[in-house]
Amino acid sequence: MPSDREAEDPTREQQHSPQWDFIVSLYAEPDIRDACLALQNMGGIDIPILLAALYASAKQNIRFEIQDIREMDVLVDPLRKNYVLPLRAMRTAPKREAVPNANSGLGELRTKILEAELLAEREQLALLDLYISRKCPQAAGGSNPTDTLKRVCDFYFARANIDESTARNIAPSLEILSKAILSGK
Repeated sequence: MPSDREAEDPTREQQHSPQWDFIVSLYAEPDIRDACLALQNMGGIDIPILLAALYASAKQNIRFEIQDIREMDVLVDPLRKNYVLPLRAMRTAPKREAVPNANSGLGELRTKILEAELLAEREQLALLDLYISRKCPQAAGGSNPTDTLKRVCDFYFARANIDESTARNIAPSLEILSKAILSGK
């Protein structure tokens, strides 16, 4: 998701979309970045799907069912498998394996890889925004972002066979996200 530097870069076209503005604003909230990383790393959750669904639920009154989450996951799977995950693996490898060297270009390389990873995630968000606008009906009686959070998590937790211990470890991250969404972000 967006870095502090990228969140301040007004030259990015997608930053002018309501979805992107919502995500950047939410991600800037205290503890949200760490909560998203915990959900991603421990729960196997695709964070662009989660954030796109939360935006649509909170701001566009769209209700999501598990089938919608499944279809969104299938839609972005090629981008995730071919770009996001390999880029993330490359970006994190230098941190684990590199020997610090002041003359090394690894820091710059890691930054460029991060930029490419974020661009791939933004492509996911663009696909998801298009899918949501075409496929998902507005909820008749109003949507509930907390229900959306639960449905997205249920989908990924079931797929990852999350055990009770991991679920307990993830619970604080869910609470942080839920509070931020309910506070009106």
